[in-house]
Amino acid sequence: MNPQDLTGIHDILPLEKPPLISAGVWLALVVTIIISITGFLLWRHLRPLNRLQRDLHKGRITTRAAAHRLAHLSRLSHDSQREIDQLRFSRQPPNAKTLQALIEKIRNDR
Repeated sequence: MNPQDLTGIHDILPLEKPPLISAGVWLALVVTIIISITGFLLWRHLRPLNRLQRDLHKGRITTRAAAHRLAHLSRLSHDSQREIDQLRFSRQPPNAKTLQALIEKIRNDR
């Protein structure tokens, strides 16, 4: 048998086609996904209610100032507006836990 008579598997199969999606497209896709995730996380971090809740939790602002800021931040239902006004204009400063609960209630009502 002659070695030239033998055909290898590489002689029978067609040449490999180049990939349909080039590396540049994959890179653009990955960069777009990373930018989208980063943008979403920044949006969540910088929303006014979240910022107010973080500032209140860390003690950067007083509870009364947080209540006043909360009243100006969002359009509230009549009941929520009455509740926040009672907290804002009471003789004693509002309790932080009560204010946190009110922020959560407003966030869930949206």
